[in-house]
Amino acid sequence: MREIILLIVFMVIVFGCVAFGAEKSTVELNPEFEDHLINALRTHNTKWNEYINNTQAFVLFHFSDIHGDQEELARLADFYNHYQKYFDDAICTGDIIHMTGLDDFTFWGKTPGTEKIMFILGNHDFLNNAEWNWNKRFSKEELFDNYFAPYIKNWNVTYTKGCPYYYKDYPNKKIRLIAIDGSFRGKDDEDQVAWLKEALTGAKDKDYSVIIAQHYNPADAIQIKCNFTDEDHAGHDGPVGDMTPYFKAVDGFMNEGGKFVCWIGGHTHWEQFGYNKDFPKQLFYNIDAANIELCLMYSNVNRIKGKRSQDLANVMVVDTTTNTIKLIRVGANQTNLLIQRNGICINYKTYEVISQF
Repeated sequence: MREIILLIVFMVIVFGCVAFGAEKSTVELNPEFEDHLINALRTHNTKWNEYINNTQAFVLFHFSDIHGDQEELARLADFYNHYQKYFDDAICTGDIIHMTGLDDFTFWGKTPGTEKIMFILGNHDFLNNAEWNWNKRFSKEELFDNYFAPYIKNWNVTYTKGCPYYYKDYPNKKIRLIAIDGSFRGKDDEDQVAWLKEALTGAKDKDYSVIIAQHYNPADAIQIKCNFTDEDHAGHDGPVGDMTPYFKAVDGFMNEGGKFVCWIGGHTHWEQFGYNKDFPKQLFYNIDAANIELCLMYSNVNRIKGKRSQDLANVMVVDTTTNTIKLIRVGANQTNLLIQRNGICINYKTYEVISQF
């Protein structure tokens, strides 16, 4: 009798899932992801001594512009935690809040699996007014207290209390990830540039390659033609402040022998590989918005709940042996022109697109 009851319960559950359409997770909607990642992590060797001496690739789960979308954040956190054994870290590159920093930020802490997902701040996060007055911003101490204080101790990063920026070293990958604040204002800006120069010098002393996470793309962008660039968009769409001192700091670092990989960010809600025309040695990549509605407003990809396109993130594989960045798309993988965005491999020194599919 007990077996019959259990069978009936099981059939009811199965029928319910079929009848009501149980929502598929991000993992289920990306069945080929693990195969792509395992291949991307395969050591590229042409000689035996290269094989045994290669530095392992660095793997970062990257999304941006979540804009208060708790459902999407939960889906991406679930994906990250499912494949965590492959990842070195995860980061959201700004615009955590929907409108301005006055919005409720508690949704982040209420979302399971976000404890170790790092983030930086964008223009929506640092404004402390509802009128979009760019002159009314939280102080850097307020930003730290509002956003970072509850979480930053979980990230194992190097930071100064009261400063909304940090860096993290990955010694076995010989990578330093630097995360900077995007509010760009007066004396605080000067302090951050000075801090950035110190962080870059420290990376050079350790012979670490550098990735910088920030929210914006360059104002004068030269775009690289590839599947992960929306060529009908260029530049930025708002007053982001002057990033020139930051680009100069990185150029100085490179001129002194420092190893720079790229800038990563978001902000524009479209895809873009490129570089600043005045600083052509600095590659940047900006990802489309994770927030569904805001992605639909600006970019050329469609987003449908329940389909693969519901989600949008990348896994970024950095191989310093071959000077390559490999992106593997999680979620929305086709534009309105039917351009595929499943993955790409690009040389971050020469900007050669090695492969895309």
